[in-house]
Amino acid sequence: MHLEFMKPDIWDGLVVGVVLVGLALAVLRLMGDRSAYRREQSRLKDEEHRAREHHDSSETDSPMRGNSQ
Repeated sequence: MHLEFMKPDIWDGLVVGVVLVGLALAVLRLMGDRSAYRREQSRLKDEEHRAREHHDSSETDSPMRGNSQ
């Protein structure tokens, strides 16, 4: 295979193109990871909030203990 048509400018262009594609894919991956992390944190926060509400509501519904005479 003859690569005589591959002048230095073409090689430079290929290298720059590969680097740009790699950077674009890295940015997409980082954005996906960040959004997955934020979704997980939001889910955990919602679960904690629901558990706290459930705990608070169960305390107010139960009769007072220790006050019977």
